[in-house]
Amino acid sequence: QAIDSAQALMSWSNAHVTLDVRLSLPAGTGGLWLLPLPTGATAEVIEGETLNTLAHWDTPTLTVISRSPDAAGCDASSDSTTLLSAEGSREFPAEEGDFDDVGVLVKPSLNSLSDWLEERGQSLPASLETRLGGALSGGKDLVWAALSPGDSPRFTPTLRVRFHQLPDAKQPLPLSLSRVEGEGRYDLLLHVLSDKRYRVENYPSVEASQLGEHLSEQAQSPQPYQAAMDAMADEAGGSLVVAESADILSGAGPLADLISGEADFLTRLHLRSSPERLVDATIAF
Repeated sequence: QAIDSAQALMSWSNAHVTLDVRLSLPAGTGGLWLLPLPTGATAEVIEGETLNTLAHWDTPTLTVISRSPDAAGCDASSDSTTLLSAEGSREFPAEEGDFDDVGVLVKPSLNSLSDWLEERGQSLPASLETRLGGALSGGKDLVWAALSPGDSPRFTPTLRVRFHQLPDAKQPLPLSLSRVEGEGRYDLLLHVLSDKRYRVENYPSVEASQLGEHLSEQAQSPQPYQAAMDAMADEAGGSLVVAESADILSGAGPLADLISGEADFLTRLHLRSSPERLVDATIAF
């Protein structure tokens, strides 16, 4: 089953990484979601209040100045100022679905994974076999979640996985497994909580303020922020990450329970990509 979008929080603490993620799904029959992670990974389903809070946390509001013909229809133009919120670019389903089950396969090979899938009436799509085989050859664990079917768009419960931090403080995200097939664009709203600001290393990436020219050109479209991201993503080859905010969290407020030691810097990254460009990304400070 295709995945329309996702929300995630990745946080660093005591040499471990915690990833909370939930998926936005279209109507469908259900299926399996696979997530290759460093060995020692664990998985559990948790409450989703944190992601609900983060979805609205520090949403940037941008001032867009565009020029349009005057009321008389002459060639002369005037400046038009619009306040635009990035939050309006995403619509989350109102209905929550279920996981039938979640678990971890410890260091599976491609052959053992194929046998495991066959026992569950599933098969590995040919489009993923090569990429997944390469990921598993490094001795990774494979977190899996069985997605329940649904008659309408919905989001999944929040899945929390934990694993050891990589020595170089760079963490690849297996975005290639987020959406096997489908049309349109894929969105990932990713929050990173650490002791430093984090950036995407091998994706085209810009600050939200750099969308200005494209926002002006798209000011009259139904979803100008989304349209501006798409225009820049197309120029970059189909994929773009916008750093929508980056700041130190206060010790009080709805996110206070997330702050651990010096891990108090929250970076909000928004990936907008065409499905065929969903390759492994690496975030690094």
